[in-house]
Amino acid sequence: MIRLRRLALLASCISLGGVLLALFLGGCGSDTTRSRVLVLGMDGLEWDVINELMAEGKLPNFTRLIEQGTSGKFKSIRPILSPVIWTSIATGKSPSKHEITFFTVDNPKTGEQHPITSDFRKTKAVWNILSDNDRSVGVIGWWATWPAERVNGFMISDHVNYHFLHAKESEKTVITGNTYPPELYQKIHEHLAKPMEVDAKDVREFIHLEDFPSDGVFSFSDPVDHFRWAYATSESHRILGLNALKEQTLDALMIYFEGPDSVSHLFGQYYRPDPERAKTLDAQKLEQFGRVVEGFYVYMDSIIGQFLEIMPQDMNLIVCSDHGFDLKEGTGVASGGAMELKEISERAHKEYGVLFLFGPDFKMGHQIMGAHVYDIAPTVLHLLGLPIPEDMEGRLLSEAFRNQVRQVAKIHTYETPIQDASRPQPAESGFDPEILEKLESLGYIGGESPKRLSNLGNVTLEEGDLDRALQTYLDALLQSPDDPALLCNIGTVYGKKGDYVEAERYYRMALDVKEDFAQGHCNLALVQERTNRVPEAVQHYLRAIVLDESLKEARTGLERCLEKATPNPVAESLVADAQQLGKAGQYEDALAKLEEAEHVSPSLSAIYHYRSNIYYLTDRRNEAIESLRIALALEPDNALFRRNLEALMK
Repeated sequence: MIRLRRLALLASCISLGGVLLALFLGGCGSDTTRSRVLVLGMDGLEWDVINELMAEGKLPNFTRLIEQGTSGKFKSIRPILSPVIWTSIATGKSPSKHEITFFTVDNPKTGEQHPITSDFRKTKAVWNILSDNDRSVGVIGWWATWPAERVNGFMISDHVNYHFLHAKESEKTVITGNTYPPELYQKIHEHLAKPMEVDAKDVREFIHLEDFPSDGVFSFSDPVDHFRWAYATSESHRILGLNALKEQTLDALMIYFEGPDSVSHLFGQYYRPDPERAKTLDAQKLEQFGRVVEGFYVYMDSIIGQFLEIMPQDMNLIVCSDHGFDLKEGTGVASGGAMELKEISERAHKEYGVLFLFGPDFKMGHQIMGAHVYDIAPTVLHLLGLPIPEDMEGRLLSEAFRNQVRQVAKIHTYETPIQDASRPQPAESGFDPEILEKLESLGYIGGESPKRLSNLGNVTLEEGDLDRALQTYLDALLQSPDDPALLCNIGTVYGKKGDYVEAERYYRMALDVKEDFAQGHCNLALVQERTNRVPEAVQHYLRAIVLDESLKEARTGLERCLEKATPNPVAESLVADAQQLGKAGQYEDALAKLEEAEHVSPSLSAIYHYRSNIYYLTDRRNEAIESLRIALALEPDNALFRRNLEALMK
């Protein structure tokens, strides 16, 4: 396994004479009568990739976890965004309760975006509960843990790995809250792996490079630099975690690895493409980046193996990912070839991640069904002998245990009405701007990515709390009055309330802001369909499909409307008149007849087919293509329409 030269120093420094981590963990003993827990969070691991590589014998440690433990799909939540889900994993609660709903928040004083921080979390995480109940815990790199919280053990926050990205030491902003205890940061800082120390030999284990960058300037917009950061961060977390496990008797150790998600976003489109897909990719990039994803999965497998090698016999291991990853999501052909996965951000995230439960308390060779991200926190509490609170959405994964769980201890809540002293105070200043650069390079922020309030509205809407969702959306609208997605979401709430007049008003407002907003057309069509205005609904469903062929609800709605449609002799007569006018060269008059026919019966495909012919004859190619797409939406199996469209596209 590849190792940074600097990390050999880190290993010795952490174990030297009980200093560093040992210095801050002395006295945090463990009750030997109860189980201990190691949680390895690996962002974005995908079952399809794991199964494929296991079949080739490349992931022996994942194979061991399956054969000697319990494994299965791991249902995620929406929005499928890492800070949201990892906070739900750590709290056992929904985003509407913990209120971490996006990567960033807006500073009300300056309007600038800041990375989400731990002080925005409204509920206790498992490390707070363990600390409050005399259990020792270590946390390394978990999402949204800066500023670090006071725990019975140590916490290395998710901001630690950004500070060395400043060009010069003198340019660094003094930022507090990186670790708990605070002194720990100074002890580990100089020994953390740095991206620019990931040299050519390290990188070439994953990326085929002829020339290696040597200018010394780091940028997240450079995929090779971004890879070096993901790898260096994983190495730091690996070494810190291994040494904590070797040197300390912790009840729980939780370590987060972000790398699989980053490499999937950056290089996933190059992972084993089929021949047709490969044609849409840049051949040089395919050669360079074709083995990055596979290599990183093998690397994660080796990390699991190292922890398995030194785990105490009384320790249980939980390995999980927050979501899966659709490595084919970026194959939609755009103007420049296949879309890059980083350009479609969270759309590439799949609803189901992976879950592995291994150790003395878990069944061997067992497949678990129905596991959810909310279930990790209550399962960890049970393993450590603590009651499960009733206000957690999650449950104990009792079916995974070797011995039957006859009774589950319960408690009403671990929450306290007043924020306790272990929670950090709101961070007014001091964060690494490189965090925003990294998120933008992966497509998570910038452009039309959702904001925190909007996501909170989405979560509460999904949970059925319409009044809270509406108020949250309206609050967000004050900050972004021209956001078509927000306007559309407000319309959806009114629609669910049965107020179709207000729903339609907000949908039309959204389309006034952005006429080519597919979801707005689809939602407006649904209101028109429900208020018995089927011809109008057909027009907007068709527009939605043309704008976004993947919008399933638009196709389903159109199919419902077509079932209600009956042949219309008037429309058919108008089309016949248009054909005669077209043959006579009277194209504008023919188009006028087709417009009349569309008003009478918008579900008649012949209208759009003949309109496409006229547009083609009058050198209006784009309009001809759009008209044929509408015709195909009405008759997806029409071979003539499809052939004509393919000819026009060429």
